[in-house]
Amino acid sequence: MNMISRCFSVRRPASGLRLLGLLLAATAVSQPVSAQTDNPLLYEVLDRLELLEREVRQLRGELEMLQYRRQQQPDTMPSPAPAPVVPVTPPPSASSTTSPLSSLPSTQASTPSGTPPGSDVQSAYDSAFASLRSGQYEQAVSQFEDFLRRYPDSALTPDAYYWLGESYYVLRRFEQAQQIFLTLGADFPRSDKLPDAMLKLGYIYSETGDIPRAREMLQKLIDVYPNSVAASLGASHLRSLP
Repeated sequence: MNMISRCFSVRRPASGLRLLGLLLAATAVSQPVSAQTDNPLLYEVLDRLELLEREVRQLRGELEMLQYRRQQQPDTMPSPAPAPVVPVTPPPSASSTTSPLSSLPSTQASTPSGTPPGSDVQSAYDSAFASLRSGQYEQAVSQFEDFLRRYPDSALTPDAYYWLGESYYVLRRFEQAQQIFLTLGADFPRSDKLPDAMLKLGYIYSETGDIPRAREMLQKLIDVYPNSVAASLGASHLRSLP
């Protein structure tokens, strides 16, 4: 039994990227080796492919932020029943890897609610979130890391972990993003960001070529949180996997 079994946006436009990949392959095959590096069409296809991938990551981040802002609005509907606790533990290979936040004070899963945010805490969080929302991802990483060092027990700490992982994800720093999302699940198993973290872990495993683990994580998400937006996105991505 592996890690996912023990523990615990927008569908990627695979057809467009695959079409570009086929065009790229056809272009490369049709040209002599000596001419491939000087082919303007080859460079144009590569540039467009990179741009599309960047836009997909940004759109996923924007979707997450829209969902977050909607959750912050007053809700007149009855609160749903508490979500089941689904603890997350790192895979064996991750235990020997230094966490990108290893220097931070450890958080306690026994106090998920944390300390109510004061004006300074809220201001620091809002500033980091504003950087993320405006596309300043490197700055957002720095600000969220600083927030977690200064306010490890705040009620906003679980969300700060999630948005830090999101910032790493958009920057394609998948190893760091994976560690952050796993930390969120391990230390805050009742966080309402857990379904989104599981979705992003599924994306990361897919992006890094670990399709079996991606399938297992996304299926776990669907089974545990079947009515969540994350589960709907996960089901769509699961159907697109080879």
